[in-house]
Amino acid sequence: MTQAALAEAVGRTEDSVSQIERGLNLPTVDTLLAMAKALGVPVDYLISPSSVVSANATKKAEIEAASTILVTMNIRQLRLAIKLLHAVAEDAD
Repeated sequence: MTQAALAEAVGRTEDSVSQIERGLNLPTVDTLLAMAKALGVPVDYLISPSSVVSANATKKAEIEAASTILVTMNIRQLRLAIKLLHAVAEDAD
């Protein structure tokens, strides 16, 4: 589907859809739901990294649990959590 066709289907401008696709702008919940419907995909397909979409159910549940915690953190806590994640990821190598 072209950006123009998706824009028309969700009632947004082509530029707006382009900005959302490139990560320059975040869609509203209504726009996200409309995009998922127009594309015939679940909403989580649009908002999850591709590795999460294909992850097994246990891993996906753990990532969702972590995400739930992360969104409640203030910026200082979030920065610390990111540092810790980087340290753990480096240790896994």
